[in-house]
Amino acid sequence: MDPRFRFCPYCARSLVWRSLEGRSRLACESCQEVFYGNAKPCAGAVITDGAKVLLSRRQCAPYAGYWDIPGGYLEEDEHPVAAVRREVLEETGLTIEVGPLIGLYLDRYGPDSPVYTLNIFYEARATGGSPRPACDVAALEWFDRSTWPVLQLAFGHTATVLQDWWAMREIHRPRPGP
Repeated sequence: MDPRFRFCPYCARSLVWRSLEGRSRLACESCQEVFYGNAKPCAGAVITDGAKVLLSRRQCAPYAGYWDIPGGYLEEDEHPVAAVRREVLEETGLTIEVGPLIGLYLDRYGPDSPVYTLNIFYEARATGGSPRPACDVAALEWFDRSTWPVLQLAFGHTATVLQDWWAMREIHRPRPGP
């Protein structure tokens, strides 16, 4: 739970830090409700066109102006695959076919943020629409692997996701016969 919270959302009494289960946790003085700090789930897609990936330049903080993988927060009742389809359509105007899971990545929502995120990334390919940046996206561009090192990438996990996708692609790429 965000350490800036001071009052219980159930009874409006003060929250205090307590040592519970080997960790410091916020708990209500009155109703004894314990608030566990959970990472917020997010889903994103490495949208591919051959060896190129579509990245979005962030319009808003954190990391405004940096390149990012399209994606965003899940709604509380939303499956990650549904979330990634929704987020990609909202941010890029593209409909996608969601492919294999690339991985799960823990990060923070900005360098000094108290909010942790659990980021779920899939490989995907565009099946419809035309790339157009949404209001929270400054630009969309296709990049090949040679350009990744010189890009300003948002979030600590972004470069790792791209590297993991590339490694996964190399493992599954058909090899020429004898």
